[in-house]
Order: sequence, then C-alpha cells, then structure tokens
Amino acid sequence: FVGHDDRGRLLRRLGRALAFPPWYGANWDALSDCLHDLSWLPTGPRLVVIEGAGELRARHADVADTLVEILARACWYWSATDSPLTLLLAG
Repeated sequence: FVGHDDRGRLLRRLGRALAFPPWYGANWDALSDCLHDLSWLPTGPRLVVIEGAGELRARHADVADTLVEILARACWYWSATDSPLTLLLAG
C-alpha cells in the first residue's frame, strides 16, 4: 500500500484485496466488522500482507497504528479457529 495518501484509499484497496461484500463502507468500523466475519471467504488459514508498511508508518503513523490495531484484534479473534488470520507487515 505504498504511496497511499489517504485513509480512504487504503481502506478501499483493502476491501478489494480481501473481496469484502458490497455493504463494506471503507471506514475503520466497517473494516473491523468485515475482518470479524469473513464468511464470504473459504475456510482455512488466511494471510494478510501489508506491503510498504514502513513507508505507510513514516507517512501516516496514525493510520498505520489504527490499521495494525484492527488487524491485530482480528488475528486474535480468529486464532482459536480452523481459519486463523495472520498479518504480515512487509517493508
């Protein structure tokens, strides 16, 4: 997600990358809701890779912090299931 200048664009890209349903509102609450549902995806382990995480953090620390917090909560939520969610911050 290197080069994203705003939170909205990042959230829309995440929605497309994770095939979120049409009701996804591209905001923090909707991201959290979708990450705690994922019923539209096949069961099994899931991996979310955020490329350019260092640049995102350097340019938009508040956005990066919120994103990681939401993703970490979702990872914890799914950790005891047959469909664990793993977050990888790259770059």
